[in-house]
Amino acid sequence: MERTKKSFILYLTIAGVAALVISWWLIFFARQGEVLIERLGASGVNLSLEEMDAVRDATHESLRMFAFEGGFLALLTVGGLLLLIRAQRREVEMHRRQRDFLSGVTHELRSPIASARLQVESLRMGRVPKDKQERYLVRTLADLDRLSRTVDQLLKAARASSGRVQLSLQP
Repeated sequence: MERTKKSFILYLTIAGVAALVISWWLIFFARQGEVLIERLGASGVNLSLEEMDAVRDATHESLRMFAFEGGFLALLTVGGLLLLIRAQRREVEMHRRQRDFLSGVTHELRSPIASARLQVESLRMGRVPKDKQERYLVRTLADLDRLSRTVDQLLKAARASSGRVQLSLQP
């Protein structure tokens, strides 16, 4: 769980840095045409209006291309983030189900064990009158049968979830 949270924070950080880089490049490209014209003018090259417009058009074309690619990258990043959130929710739900399952199984296994142990110890210590000993033994066997059925059900569930059992469903 902690690893998933760290992965999520790392992915979110990377997405934020990517968004900042894309924003910076968009601002950079938006100014490139004017910067080129200024540098050419400073170096002594005089451009006609048509040439300046051509430089501006070329830089705007690069800006449009980069904006499209950056937008596509942003969509991929957001999509990946949504998939990561979805996977994290599934993992949290799976851990909750596992915890609940183990809690239930523990209870189902401990109850007959505790009951059988108490009855056997009472019989062993001679605390049970002769007329009730048979009833204690019957209860102990019933608890052991219950325990056995629970373990069998767990084994069947384990086989079914591992794919080793093939079901033949019929109406």
